[in-house]
Amino acid sequence: MKYRNPIIAIALLTFVTACVTEIEFEPMHPPSAFAVYGRITDDPRPEELRIYRTGLFSPEEGQVPIGDAVVTILDDMGNEEQYIEPEFGRYLLLKNSVKGIPGRTYELNIRMPGGEIIRSRPETMPSKLKIDKLNAGNNATVSFTAYVDVNIPAGGQTWLRWEADRIYTRTEINQNVVLGNPFAPPPKVCFLTEPYARQDPNIFHTESQESYALVRQEVGTVKVDDRFYEKNCIQVYQLNTTAASYEYWRDISKAANPQGTIFDTPPAQVSGNLYMPGNENQLVLGFFEAAAVDTARIFIYRHDIEPLYVIDPCRRDYESNGLTYFGYKESCLNCLVISEASLEVPWFW
Repeated sequence: MKYRNPIIAIALLTFVTACVTEIEFEPMHPPSAFAVYGRITDDPRPEELRIYRTGLFSPEEGQVPIGDAVVTILDDMGNEEQYIEPEFGRYLLLKNSVKGIPGRTYELNIRMPGGEIIRSRPETMPSKLKIDKLNAGNNATVSFTAYVDVNIPAGGQTWLRWEADRIYTRTEINQNVVLGNPFAPPPKVCFLTEPYARQDPNIFHTESQESYALVRQEVGTVKVDDRFYEKNCIQVYQLNTTAASYEYWRDISKAANPQGTIFDTPPAQVSGNLYMPGNENQLVLGFFEAAAVDTARIFIYRHDIEPLYVIDPCRRDYESNGLTYFGYKESCLNCLVISEASLEVPWFW
């Protein structure tokens, strides 16, 4: 309908405008929480622990490392040891006084820079469970997958988790031979370590009173690319853990991969075995676990990837690079430009 009287139209517009109340919403900022990631194992090497401050609703974003905390581990034999802090927010347990021994119970005590205290509930380290076989294959796909076989003894419950990484090399070109540069330094070989990825925590639990043969348990998979051009080593770590640790990682998996409908309750942040004495309603994220670990390794060579073809990562390419770095990737002239590259040869190599 059209208003033919402009005075009436203006009056109506004024009335409608006057009835609208402007409401301003202030954005909600999620409260912060502490997050602690660490463990002790029966591996004699130092153990790393990290502490962060993070938002409750998005713990993966904006984690801020916390340094200058006093971190102490205690066992049930009366031993205690303080972590060192070689770099800000990164703490190391050297295991001079407190060693990882199956059957012993461990607790963590953290005094934050602001005076807050964080403790872990006691964790008793289980006995070691051996990996019987580690194998890997590409199964005619573009990915390369590693598997383990494990014989689980009868008579009790078993909680396992697997982690894996792979080490590969990048060898520089010999500039003396290829480029005719008699003053070039000898080619270096760099070693690089990266996770052998899975999309979720790799956990297993059995309550069988009889022995159980776990066959071809997938422990990691990666895409076949030029990292396989040189020798690779896949390292698998089998952690025999506790019921509490298993439940924590199971809940992490559920929260990361929720099942159900949009009407289900959203997954809450997963609490572990860490708490603040006297303020146990304050959520502390993360878990401090005691686990016995068995390590298995397998070496992969280029012929193991067949029938897939792996291209030389240091092939000369004039079309894309022109004469920049003589037509080679910069990392093929100096492999140390690759992040996390090291010249240290692994002891098992």
